[in-house]
Amino acid sequence: MNTQYKFSESNLNVLMTILLGIFFIFMVFARIDTYLKNQAVHDCAKTSIYTKIDAETKQQLVYPALDVYKNCLKDKGIK
Repeated sequence: MNTQYKFSESNLNVLMTILLGIFFIFMVFARIDTYLKNQAVHDCAKTSIYTKIDAETKQQLVYPALDVYKNCLKDKGIK
């Protein structure tokens, strides 16, 4: 039995619309994932600082607490 599939122009338009929709949804989820990862890194950086006031100069010195930062990233599943 020789079966031939014939696609009309409307069928191709529907197929292209579906494929573009799937691609768009994939791109949105990829952007959301990147945004959430960046937010997690930012939050860890914000919470893992050590602040000290220099007695002589009265200036505020901010140091990163690397061990706290690395543990925070590990807890959030990054790196």
